[in-house]
Amino acid sequence: MSPRHLALLMLPLALLFTWQPELNTQAFLWAHTVSRGLPAGLWRVLTLFGDWITVVALLFPIAYHHRERLLPLVFGSTGVILLTVLLKALWAEPRPPLVLGPLVQLLDRLPGNASFPSGHAMAVSYLAGWYASAFTLPLWARLGLCLLMMAVAWSRLAIGVHWPVDVCVGLAAGAWIGHWAALQAWPLRFDLWRRLLGLLVLVLVVAGCVHLSWLWQTAHAADFVRFGLILTLGLATGWGVYRTPAMKSPPR
Repeated sequence: MSPRHLALLMLPLALLFTWQPELNTQAFLWAHTVSRGLPAGLWRVLTLFGDWITVVALLFPIAYHHRERLLPLVFGSTGVILLTVLLKALWAEPRPPLVLGPLVQLLDRLPGNASFPSGHAMAVSYLAGWYASAFTLPLWARLGLCLLMMAVAWSRLAIGVHWPVDVCVGLAAGAWIGHWAALQAWPLRFDLWRRLLGLLVLVLVVAGCVHLSWLWQTAHAADFVRFGLILTLGLATGWGVYRTPAMKSPPR
C-alpha cells in the first residue's frame, strides 16, 4: 500500500458521496460525533500537517539534498494550491456548520472560503506522494504516510469544516500530483539553487511569523506547534545552505 494506491480507493467513495448527498451528510455526522471522544487539541495538532506552510517546510529536506527536485517541488506545490483555489471557486460548496448549524461542534476557526475540495487533505497527500515516490521506502514507512493522510483527512471532519467528499477528492488529487512531481528532475546550477532555496526559506519563515501574528489573540497550542516546526525546519535548511561550500569552477 502506498499513498497513490490509497488515493485510488478514495475515488469510488467520492463518487458515492457525490451520487448520494444524504449519505455524505450522514457519514459526516457519524465521523464528527465519534471524534468527540478525543480531545479537540489532538485534532488541531493533526490538522496542522495539512497546512500548506507546514507541508512546504517538510518538503525542504528533499530540495536541500536533491537540488534537481527543487523546481518540481516549487511548481508542483504552486499548481496544487492554484487547483484547490480554482475548484473552491467553481463549486462554492458551503461548509458543514453553515448547513447543519447546531449539529456541528466547531473545534477551530471556520475558514472563510468554500468547502470543496479539502486543501488540507490535498496538501498532506501531496506531501505523502512526494516522499513515497522520491525515495524507496520500506513498507512501514509507506503505511505511515497513508496513516498520516487518513489522520489529517479525519481531523477535518472532526473539527467540523469539511464533508467526506471534500477529503476524498483532496486525498486522491494531491497524492497523484505529488507522485508525478516527484518523478521530475530539472537540474539547477549550484548558485541558482542556493539563492532560490534561501529565498524560499526566508519567505516561509516570514509567512509563518505573519500567520501567527494574525492569530495571536485566538491562537491554539497547535498554532504554536506549527510555528515552531516551520521555524526549526526553515532555519535548519537555511543554515545548511549557508554552510554548504561553494562549488569551484571546472578547470578549462
